[in-house]
Amino acid sequence: MTTPIYCGLLGLYWGPRGDELEQCAESAYASLALFQAAGFTTYFRLGRSRSEAMKKAVSIERESIRALLEKGRIYTDIPREPIVELGWGFHLWSGGREAESYSISLRCGAVAEQPPPNSLVFNFPWSGRRSLVEVQERACLLFEQLVELWSPESGILQEQAAVATPAPNKPPLLSLP
Repeated sequence: MTTPIYCGLLGLYWGPRGDELEQCAESAYASLALFQAAGFTTYFRLGRSRSEAMKKAVSIERESIRALLEKGRIYTDIPREPIVELGWGFHLWSGGREAESYSISLRCGAVAEQPPPNSLVFNFPWSGRRSLVEVQERACLLFEQLVELWSPESGILQEQAAVATPAPNKPPLLSLP
C-alpha cells in the first residue's frame, strides 16, 4: 500500500469586487509580508523551466508587487487588450526541491461573476520545515491575519491529498462558511 502524500492548502475566495490596482497592490504586499514573517521568504516568478524561473527573483517591495500585478493582467489575443473584468494577479514559486517548495497565486480586482473570481491560494510544501504539519500553529495565525486583510467570503486551511494519491482529504484546520 502506498503511503499518501499530503500537502497543505491555504485558500481564500471572494466574489466580484472592483478593487483598484493600488488597493490590490497594497493588500498583496501586506499578504506577502505576512508570509515572510511566517518564514516563507523566497519567491520567483514562473518561467518556462525551473532554471529560467530561478533567474526571476521577486523582491517584496510595494512597487515590485504592483508591477507584478499589472504584468499579471489577462489580455485578449487579437487585438491585445486587457480584460478588465478579470482584474490583476500573479503566480509565484519558492524555488528549490519540489517536495520542499511552496507557491502562491493571487487574483484580485476582478468583477466577473463566475467562478469566484478573486482568490489567494498558498500551497505548502509536501515535506520539510515549511510543510503544514511543521508550521501548523503559524499557518493558523497566518490564515486569520489574511482573512482580516482580504475579508473573503470563504476560506480553508487544510492538508489535502496530493494529486494522484489515493487518500481522502483530512478535515480542515480552519475554514470560513
